[in-house]
This record gives sequence, C-alpha cells and structure tokens, in this order.
Amino acid sequence: MVRILSQTKWATINPLKSSQPLGGALAFLGVDGAIPLFHGSQGCTSFALVLLVRHFKEAIPLQTTAMDDVAIVLGGAGHLEQAILNLKIRAKPKLIGICTTALVETRGEDLVGDLASIKLERAEELTGTDVVLANTPDFDGAMEEGWAKAVTAIVLFQSLTGLNAVDRFVSLLSSISGRPAPAKVRRRRAQLQDALLDGHFHSAGKKIAIAAEPDQLYQLATFFICLGAEIVAAVTTKGASKILHKVPVEVIQVGDLGDLESLATHADLLVTHSHGQHASARLGTPLMRVGFPVFDQMGSQHKLTILYHGTRDLIFEVSNIFQSHSLAPTHRGT
Repeated sequence: MVRILSQTKWATINPLKSSQPLGGALAFLGVDGAIPLFHGSQGCTSFALVLLVRHFKEAIPLQTTAMDDVAIVLGGAGHLEQAILNLKIRAKPKLIGICTTALVETRGEDLVGDLASIKLERAEELTGTDVVLANTPDFDGAMEEGWAKAVTAIVLFQSLTGLNAVDRFVSLLSSISGRPAPAKVRRRRAQLQDALLDGHFHSAGKKIAIAAEPDQLYQLATFFICLGAEIVAAVTTKGASKILHKVPVEVIQVGDLGDLESLATHADLLVTHSHGQHASARLGTPLMRVGFPVFDQMGSQHKLTILYHGTRDLIFEVSNIFQSHSLAPTHRGT
C-alpha cells in the first residue's frame, strides 16, 4: 500500500505545482476553436499567461472577465456576460471555456446559475458557440486537477500511455463504433511492441526519480515500471488525489523539487519539468523534461506521450537519454 508523506516544511523550495485555472486553460486550449476565459481579476490571468507564453513560445488567447473592486462587492455576473459576448463577437469561437479563480470562488457566487441565465437570455447571440464552466479555484488543488475538471466538463481514462492502457481505450472505441481498429492503429500497436522490446534493454534496472502532478505521476510511474525500471523517488503536488493509491511505489512525498533532489541522490534519471534542471546539474543526473512548464527545449507542446505511437516515442526518448549520457552501472543501495 502506498504511503503518502505530507509536506512538513515551512517554505517551498523551487515550486513544483501551478494553479488549477492554468490547468483548466491548458485543457481548453487543446480543443479546436476554443478560447479559455478566466473569471477573475486581470492579475490572475496575467500570471498564468506568462507561464503559458514561456512554455509554448507563442501568443496565447487567454482572456479575462477583468473583475474590478466594484464587481468584487456587487458580483461578477455582469462582467462574465460581457466577456462572453465580446469574445463571441470578436473571435467567434466554437467553445468558450470558463475557468474560475479564487476571487469569485471565495466570494461564493452562483456561477452555475449565472451561466445558465446568460446562456438562456443570450441564446440567439451565442448560436454556434458552446460555453463550458470548470470550477478551478487557485487556493485548492493544482494544475492537473484544473485540467481534469475542464476535460470532465467536456468529455477523460486514468492513463492513455502504455500498451495495456491504450488497448483498453481502443477496445472501448471499437465497442462503441461496432467496427474493428483500423489497420493504421494495429500497425502502430505492433511498432509499440517492438519498441518495448528494444527499450527494455536500456531501461531495465534503472532507478527513476519523478516529480509530477498526481495523474501524470501515475502515468509515468506505470510507464517506467513496464520498461523494467524502478521508481526510487516519487514527489507530487497534493496528497488528496485518489489516483495516488494506484501509483506502483511504496512512498509518495507531497512536496517540491527540493524534496526530489534530496530523494534522488542514487537515481539514474530525473523526470520532471524544466525547473528540475538545477537539481539535475547539482546531482549530475540527466533530466527528462515532462509536464508543464518546459521552456528550455523547443517543441515540447508538440510531443505526444499517449496512445500507441506516443508511448513508442516516449520509449525512444528515454532510451536515447540513457545512451547519450553513458551512465555508470545502476546504483545499488547500501
């Protein structure tokens, strides 16, 4: 059974987590023709926007209801309605994804009721645009939970990485459609099987240290276990997620990248986002960049790590890291 160790430090050393609204925005950005809308102050939106621009190195269409001091006192329904209508007129999006911030959540506004009234009263003007609400207060949870709430508001599987997980997904789609998997999908499955065989020679017995959001921690830990590796350190952002009890490790530390560095002294590979580069340099251990943000490498937003071909490419990336660093034999604990 997994033991989850709570954070005990008075201060965070090199933060690991980002906020829920940012995660929700990231999910909505993955939908064609969608624009994320932060319901809160301009400051809440600006902070998330900086991280998104650094990560993607592109202009990001993140919008805000720009609540001011009057709206904070009297309520933000008017600002929400005006922002939705302005977006509809200017950008004509297929989807407006609303991510709430701590400001409106703390105030206790009836967001579901406000949005229902707006959609009813402005139905004609909003024709052709869906509006979806994800409750993502900054003061609770982290980026991954915001992402999950946004996806749940639209459609979400615990993981789509790895042969077994993707097999279940493809089987479900086949069952729903009543049709067998296309030849292209079956070919990619065969490629993944071959990659698993080749990658096992490089990864088997290696010691892996991971710091990630709970769902991604589960995804990566199960992936490395399937390659024959051992998870020697697992650090996450929040201990309440149910998925943590399914992660194939004995202990999970809720903490930051300082905790990862402390726990990873005998690791062969660090797995986390770009802020892990300092721990990597101090430990002399290679870093595999995953998650958000990744700002010191190009093209991270285009890397696929799910389905048959995404898992295949993830295996290649891991194997190439091990080969290029010419690691010494795997550490054995005393």
